[in-house]
Amino acid sequence: MLYYYSNSTDFLLTDISNNIILNESMIRKECETYLFGYCLSTEEYKNNENLSESSFTCQVDKNIDYSGVYVAVRFQDGKVQFVIDPLCQFNIFYFSDGLTFVMSSSINAIKDFLNLREVNSAFLYDQIAYQSPMRGLTILNKVFYIQFDDIAYKQKSRKEFDQIDNNKLLKIHRPKYSIYDNYSYGDLLDLYIERLNLRAKLVASIFDKVHVQLTGGADSRLTVSSFSGSDNVECYVYGNGASQSRLIFEEILRARSISPASSIRFVGQPLNCTPRIVKGLHDSNFLKLDNLNTYMNGSLCDNENYCKITGYYGANVCGGVVLPPPNTALNSRLSKVPEGLFTYHDYVDDFAKRNGELRPAAFNDRFYINNRGKGHYAAHSIADNKNVDSVDILYDFINLLLVEKCPYSDSEIDKNAISIDLIYKNDKQLALFPYDDRKVPKYRHFENIPLINCFDGFSFKHQKLQDFNVIRPNVNFDSYVFFLKAVPS
Repeated sequence: MLYYYSNSTDFLLTDISNNIILNESMIRKECETYLFGYCLSTEEYKNNENLSESSFTCQVDKNIDYSGVYVAVRFQDGKVQFVIDPLCQFNIFYFSDGLTFVMSSSINAIKDFLNLREVNSAFLYDQIAYQSPMRGLTILNKVFYIQFDDIAYKQKSRKEFDQIDNNKLLKIHRPKYSIYDNYSYGDLLDLYIERLNLRAKLVASIFDKVHVQLTGGADSRLTVSSFSGSDNVECYVYGNGASQSRLIFEEILRARSISPASSIRFVGQPLNCTPRIVKGLHDSNFLKLDNLNTYMNGSLCDNENYCKITGYYGANVCGGVVLPPPNTALNSRLSKVPEGLFTYHDYVDDFAKRNGELRPAAFNDRFYINNRGKGHYAAHSIADNKNVDSVDILYDFINLLLVEKCPYSDSEIDKNAISIDLIYKNDKQLALFPYDDRKVPKYRHFENIPLINCFDGFSFKHQKLQDFNVIRPNVNFDSYVFFLKAVPS
């Protein structure tokens, strides 16, 4: 028999019958059907809320078509069923020693429940090398997180996960990953942009204001193109008149009659003191020790019904994705650390062998999704949603297939080819407008190319423009204590 604890944002599941009160304010429950995190279909938006039986059934049948970072849980009669977001980016941790069964969405809850104190030093050195978690490791010894391959390719899952997956009291409903295998690249483009536009329309209908950071990059431009016709979308950008991103931003707003935000509201207090840093680590379940400096570590200063669009599309369709250094001695950032402390090389080599059939761009994508690379969008979204509504409408399993089926070279993919193809479906002129100070290779034939275009690497002249006003939240934090000692790997 399994025992289940939960609160409004997290759960813990175990075969240990201790009836305790967890520090995470979770209480023991006999039954619950609930969605943790946020989920977007083309018709519904759900965020940390109870599910009806019919909604859970839809999750089982259709979740390959859903967007979001979430897990749907159905606990009844001492048994549990899970439906995890298709790219498996919601945090689900499990303790594995061959005997005890514990799973949770909160690493702090596992730590408290089992009174764990041993820090996994291999995880720390993975973070130093890759600036992200790797190989399913967490800060706690014998505690792992579920990776994409654990769910998508059972034969590729790590051996520690078998204890979880083979438990007869637990059922994981795997998405129907093969459903789009026969779609062509063009078919996938059409399907993706149709679903994206419907998700954008849904979000715009739910919230009074939608804030989008419109940079000089392709991911935020794809987001903006999907909100065409919505009059409650406001955009912002960092930088003044000396920044190409700001200058491109001004040109796009003027051409598309988009409203600028009066202030930047969805940026937290900087992580420049110990309490804020430790709070950031707790809010990210200690998975992201880097790149969280702008997450919303507090609530908005008012109760207005606003939403932040989080977009890191470029990072999860290969653009900018890198692997951990194969030789740490030759890496200037790592060269001072003894090579023997970095133990990830066998994992990377094995991952390469298991995914040898993938083209390099698709391989990098798969590694990134499994190991939550440096710019990891879901880490921001999960941490943000502790205080505000933060949604990544670009998130879609089809992203992986687009890279696999793309007819262009890996180099062209890395320079935004897929993103531009998608934006072009919504707004041809916006797709071909300059990006930062990049020169995009002319990888296929385009009609009606504007005089100022992304293929020429155009740069705008500096203007006298002030930075956007920034309204930061009030941040409350507790005195956090997490670990006592580290253990060798």
